[in-house]
Amino acid sequence: MMECNQNEHVVNWKVDKFSCCPQSTGEKFSIGPFTVQKLGNTVWQIHVYPRGTEDANYISCFLERKDDGNVGPREIRVNFEFSLVTSDGHLCEETVKSEEHCFTKETTFGFKNFMKRDDVFENKIYLLKDTLTLRCRMRKCVLQIRPNYTIIETIVDSHIPNILIPVNISDKGGRKVIFPVSTRDETDLLILKVYLEKNKVLEDAEQSKGEKADSTSDSSLRIDITKKKDIAPLYVSCQVKVVDTEDNFPLEHTAVHLYEKSQKETWSFPSFLKLSNLTKSMFRTDSFILKFNINVCNEDFQTHLTDLTPNQFSTIWNRRTLKFDFIKMLKSGLYSDAKIKIRDECFPVHKSILSIRSSVFKKLFEEHASTESQPDGNGQKSILELTDVDKDTLKRMLDFFYADAFDVKDFASCLSLYASAQKYDISPLKQECFNFLKVHMSVKEALTSLPLAVELDDGDLKLLAFNVIADNHEYALLTDEWMQFAEKEPELMSHILQHIRINKRENRI
Repeated sequence: MMECNQNEHVVNWKVDKFSCCPQSTGEKFSIGPFTVQKLGNTVWQIHVYPRGTEDANYISCFLERKDDGNVGPREIRVNFEFSLVTSDGHLCEETVKSEEHCFTKETTFGFKNFMKRDDVFENKIYLLKDTLTLRCRMRKCVLQIRPNYTIIETIVDSHIPNILIPVNISDKGGRKVIFPVSTRDETDLLILKVYLEKNKVLEDAEQSKGEKADSTSDSSLRIDITKKKDIAPLYVSCQVKVVDTEDNFPLEHTAVHLYEKSQKETWSFPSFLKLSNLTKSMFRTDSFILKFNINVCNEDFQTHLTDLTPNQFSTIWNRRTLKFDFIKMLKSGLYSDAKIKIRDECFPVHKSILSIRSSVFKKLFEEHASTESQPDGNGQKSILELTDVDKDTLKRMLDFFYADAFDVKDFASCLSLYASAQKYDISPLKQECFNFLKVHMSVKEALTSLPLAVELDDGDLKLLAFNVIADNHEYALLTDEWMQFAEKEPELMSHILQHIRINKRENRI
C-alpha cells in the first residue's frame, strides 16, 4: 500500500508468511518498481534480505533508484526512513532508521543491520500471524533560499555550512559578489568573490574585428577565495554546485587548498563552468544559483565556523518570496485590523486573509462589523473570542492561512487541527491533515478518532478509522482499548463489527 502527500511518499509493505521467506544470507525479495511523482517521476524499488546481506542474524533492507531512461533528474537528494509497523497499525519508534543520500540512477542505499531477527520473531507485536509490515518513507530534500545568507556553525567533519549565492548574467563588467567567511575566533578570515569573466581569446578576437565585447558571451565562472588574516597553515575545502529550478545539482566541483604563508593570499578555485554549459532548467530569470559548501580548519583541525549574517548583502539579489513576507506580516502584526482571543492571549490577524481562506471567519467578521455599525458599537478593532480552539492549534491554522505551512509532529495535534479545519471550512488544510492521519493512524488512535468523526459528522474520518480497525481486527478486538470503547460506544461498536463482516465477505469473493 502506498500513500503520497505534498511532502513525502510512503510505502507500507505487508509481507505475509515472513518466516517462510528466503532463508539464505544474500537472498532477497523486492517490491516495485514504482514511480514517485513527488520525486521528479523517478522509479524506485525496495529490497528486503530476511537473513541479511552479510550477517544471518540481521534483517537488511535497501532502497534502490532504478534506471528510468531519460525521465527524472540526473541526481536527486532524498531523505528516506525504514521502520516496522506493529500489528495494530502503529509506527514502532524504536525501529526507525533514516539516512539522507544523493541518488543517481541504479544506486542503492539502506541498512545492512536494520533489525535483529530474534528481536522481530520474539516480539509478537511485530509479527501477527506471521505478517511483517515494513514502512518506507521518502522525502525530497529541498533547498531553501533565504532572504539573509547565513554561515551555520559547524565543526570540521561535521555538517558543512551552505551558502547560496545568485549570479546575475546580465551584469556587465564582471561585477563581483563578495561574501565574508568568519570563524568563531576570526572575523572575515576569508573573502569569497564570485563573478563572470569573458573568455580572453574570444574577447581579443571580437576586439580585433572592431566588435563590442559582450561580457556574458561564453563567459566563465570565476571564484576567488582570499585569506585575509595572518594564520597559517590553513586548510579550506570548497564544494560548488549549480542549483536548477527543481533544486537538483546538475553540475558541481570540489577542491581543497592549503594556505601555507602567513600573509594575505588568494586561491583561484579551479574553473569548471562556462555559461554555454548551462541549460534552460538552470536559469532563474537572468540568474543562476550556486550552492557553496565551505569548511575551514587549522593544522589541529580545531577551527569551526559560526553564525554570521553580514550587513554587506544589500547589494546581493534577495529572493524574498511572497510566502516569507506574509509570515513576517503575521508575526509582526503589521497593519492588522483584527484580533483572535484565546483565553487571555490575543493574536493580531488580517480580516481579508482569513476571510478569503475561510467562509466561517468571513461570516464572523461580517457579523462583528454589523454589530459595530449599531449605535452602541464601540468602533474598536475586531476581537473574535474562540472557545473551541487551543492556542497551539490556532498558531498552526494561522501559519497555513498565511503561508500554506503545514507542520504537525504527532497524531493528537493533527487530529485537533483536522477538527478545526472542518469547523472553520478550511478544505486544503483538512486534506493535509487527512493525509497525515491516514499514514499515522493505529488501532488505538482509530478508536480515539471515531467519537470526533461522529461529532463532526465526517464520513471520511469515520471510514478511515473503520478501515484501520478492520485491517487489524484480529489484534484490535482483543485489546483493553476495544473493551472500553465497546462499553462506552455500543452503537459505534456494532457498526464496526458490521464493517468487519462486510470486509471479510468481500475478500472471500
